[in-house]
Amino acid sequence: MFSYTLKRLGQTVLVLIGITLITFLLLNVVPGDPVAMMLDKSFAGTSMPLISAAAVIAIAIINNPQGVYYGGQVAAPIIRQLYENILPYLGLEKTEDTVVENH
Repeated sequence: MFSYTLKRLGQTVLVLIGITLITFLLLNVVPGDPVAMMLDKSFAGTSMPLISAAAVIAIAIINNPQGVYYGGQVAAPIIRQLYENILPYLGLEKTEDTVVENH
């Protein structure tokens, strides 16, 4: 029984080392930036890339959220407040559903 348990623990360690190695290789060897690849895709069915259509891009990272942990309920209010403070400086004005340039 002891030798079986020891054998299984050894296999577990090897599997964990293998998973760690594969993850490291995928994250560090595969070329490209996932965020840049997402931003290069077309925006709203147009041929205009999203990165040229966006005036401001914001990312909110919440470490150890308390209570509710869904992005729409935790990060969205922070991003909204951020945009409400930044957009007037860029000459953009908020309307009902969209933001219109104010030049």
